[in-house]
Amino acid sequence: MDIQFTPNITEDETKVSHVVPRRRWDRWLYIAILVVLLGSLLKWLIYPYFFDLSEGILLQQQYDINFAEDIRILEYHVEDGNEVKVGDTLFVYELQNNTYPANQDSISLMLDRDKDRTLLIELNAEIEKRQLFIWQHKKRLNYWKAERKRKEQLVYLNTITPNELANVDRSIDDVSSQIATLNAEYAVLVKQRNQISNYL
Repeated sequence: MDIQFTPNITEDETKVSHVVPRRRWDRWLYIAILVVLLGSLLKWLIYPYFFDLSEGILLQQQYDINFAEDIRILEYHVEDGNEVKVGDTLFVYELQNNTYPANQDSISLMLDRDKDRTLLIELNAEIEKRQLFIWQHKKRLNYWKAERKRKEQLVYLNTITPNELANVDRSIDDVSSQIATLNAEYAVLVKQRNQISNYL
C-alpha cells in the first residue's frame, strides 16, 4: 500500500499572478544628468589649459597668421573690446624649436646657463681636490725619499736587509705614479674649466 503525503494539487490559473519586472528608467535618467554635469564641469576646468580662445569681428579684411615653427605666446597687448589698427602689436612670441641654440626659448637658455655655472663650480671643486691630493702625495714622496736614504745607510751597515730597501723603492714608485695620474686629471679638469668659461 502506497501512502502519499503530498498529493498533487492543481492550482487554479486565476490565482497565479505574473510579476512584471520593474524598469529602473529613473536611475538611468539621474546617471545621465550626472554625467552631463560632470562632463561640463571638467570641460570648464580643463579646456582653458589646452586651448587659447579669442573672439572678435573682422570688419575690413581677414588676416591669417601662419608660423612655420611652433611658437609660445609670451604676452598679449590686446584685450577684449580694444580697437586694433594696422601695425599694432597684438602679442609677443618666441620660437619653441629646440634644435638650434639660437632658437631656444629664454627659459631653457637660462636653465642651460645655470647648469653650466653649476658644472663650473663642481669643476673648480674637483680642481682644488686634485691640487690637495697632489700636495699630499708630494709630501708622502718626500717622506719616502728621506726614508730611502736612511734605510740605504742601514743596509750599508747591515742593520736591515736589502728587501726592506726594495719595499721603500716600491712605495716611491707607487706614489710617483699616483702623482702622475693626479697631474693628468688636473690638466684635463683645467682644460674643461677653460672651455666652459669660454662658452659662458
